[in-house]
Amino acid sequence: KRGRRHFALRVESADAARKLLVQRGVTIRETTPIPGAERFFIADPDGNRIEIIEWKDTSEIRPVGATA
Repeated sequence: KRGRRHFALRVESADAARKLLVQRGVTIRETTPIPGAERFFIADPDGNRIEIIEWKDTSEIRPVGATA
């Protein structure tokens, strides 16, 4: 059984990413919405899940190692 672990790629526009991927024949899997984000999943050729996410509110996002 495959696990649910995955990594995410942050994009500026989930709608633009979705459109481009669909145009290129990539299967999109919609998922449960989360507040403040637009997201969906794709899979690599080996079936690994990849989350594509656009954060609508980026005020809480900080680079790794950054302090408040």
